[in-house]
Order: sequence, then C-alpha cells, then structure tokens
Amino acid sequence: MLFKLEGLNRYYPPDKKIEIYIFTLEGALGDTRIYSTANAKIIVRFEGNSTKASLLYGGIKKDLGNIIVEVPSGQNAIYNYGQDEYITYVTPYACFLIPSTLKDTMLVKLLVFEQSEKYVLVYDNGYVKVYKISNEQH
Repeated sequence: MLFKLEGLNRYYPPDKKIEIYIFTLEGALGDTRIYSTANAKIIVRFEGNSTKASLLYGGIKKDLGNIIVEVPSGQNAIYNYGQDEYITYVTPYACFLIPSTLKDTMLVKLLVFEQSEKYVLVYDNGYVKVYKISNEQH
C-alpha cells in the first residue's frame, strides 16, 4: 500500500497535517492478531463473518469501526463499516490507522463508491475494480 502524504500535506494547513499510524504484527493467538507501536496496540479479532478491532492507548480501550482486512490469497479485501474517526487497514504483517476524514486517497474513494448506490461494481479481478455510474434515482 502506498500513501503519498507529502503531496497531500502540501494542501493542508500545518496544524492539520495527515498522519497515518503504522502498527507491526507482535503476535497471533488463534483468530486474534496483536499489532503494536511504541505506545499503543491494536487487537484484531476475526469472528465468523465479521472482524472486530480495538485500540489500546494510554490504558484506554477504544473499539474501531471502519475495518479493512487485506486477504492475500483472496480476491478482495474484507470491509466492515462503522462510524469512526479512523479506517483500520489490516494486512498480515502490519496494521494502519488512517484518518477517515481523508477524502483524497483512492482507498477512501473506493470505500465510498462501494457504499453508494450510484456506483455499481461491474468488474473486479482482485487488482482492478471497474464501476458503472448509475443515473437512476433511488
């Protein structure tokens, strides 16, 4: 995954710089993965057809809502939607916390497309997605 923050941050005021937090895999136990950084942890639990994630920071636990799980052997990422200030992007070896207010990345745009009835997925080979724009009023 590539984030071009230098280019994006050029258009944001200095006090509003975009930061993406990177957590590395610390360990796994059954269907639970623990990702960590110097002062925080993200615990990801794969439960049947859903995925749950929690952020542990400064002794406080916060449940995370927007979760994308990259499935290397599968065709598509798994996406669990929930109102949250972050998008949690989970890979086998790292986990990223991305501000959900960031509207200038293709990742966030694709998520918006997939939630909207205006865009219909017509092709997906695991690397490329093609959407058809629907002009119908819903």
